[in-house]
Amino acid sequence: MAIATLLVRANVSSFLFAPVSMTTGPLDIGPANGPLATVISSDALSAIPVNAAVSLWNSYHPFYKGPLIRVKATAVSSYPGLPDVIGQASCNTADLCSPPGGQWCCGTVALTVLASRGVGMFDVFVHEIGHAVIDLSATDRQNPARSISTMHWVPEEHREIMGATLEFPAFMSVYTARAPDQTTTVACTESDCPGECRPPGAGASGLPPKCTAWEYHPPASTHPPDDGLVWYIIAIILLWVILFGIGCYITRRRDYSALNNYEI
Repeated sequence: MAIATLLVRANVSSFLFAPVSMTTGPLDIGPANGPLATVISSDALSAIPVNAAVSLWNSYHPFYKGPLIRVKATAVSSYPGLPDVIGQASCNTADLCSPPGGQWCCGTVALTVLASRGVGMFDVFVHEIGHAVIDLSATDRQNPARSISTMHWVPEEHREIMGATLEFPAFMSVYTARAPDQTTTVACTESDCPGECRPPGAGASGLPPKCTAWEYHPPASTHPPDDGLVWYIIAIILLWVILFGIGCYITRRRDYSALNNYEI
């Protein structure tokens, strides 16, 4: 089966320094399972960073209802003949999204990351998972000219996690966190959050804040009730109205019969 592959390269200067990460402490994130992505397999070296990376993406989209990305992760010692490559994402053609132009991969994505990146493996996994979950029609709300239709933001910000070339330490912008789905995200700026726009953990200086007002109750205008539930409620109301009408009719007939001294 044919496989579509994406490579992420690091700026050569990144290899002159010790591996670093865009986070410096614990993250306020949940388990690495849905609704955006879930880890189905990993080796010993990749397990911690890939689970943290998947959890990070999920934490910004707790109400997502799109296709679930199933992640397989492996740490590798090198990419022969590709000295500046530090990560790779592969998706079987059967799992590619159709029609193209939304998400890239709608099934299982296989990720490999250079083990020598150490704590920086987390950043690389965040980047590679981004390829699978980001809507390629997304733009930056603050700068609509910035788009990600080429799999990387153009124009890109220096050190931004979804740039074409990774530099460390990287950071995740608000527009990247929002990119999988603008309507299910809790990523915020001070100007668009009706509650507290709070960083996800003391050591998460490289990550965008989350709106506490949206964290458990997404905006009603962008999250309509499930259609099945709506029709169920309508059916219950109609049934109640019909039964109430029948009850009123029977009561009136009985009252009429009593007045005229006969029974029905």
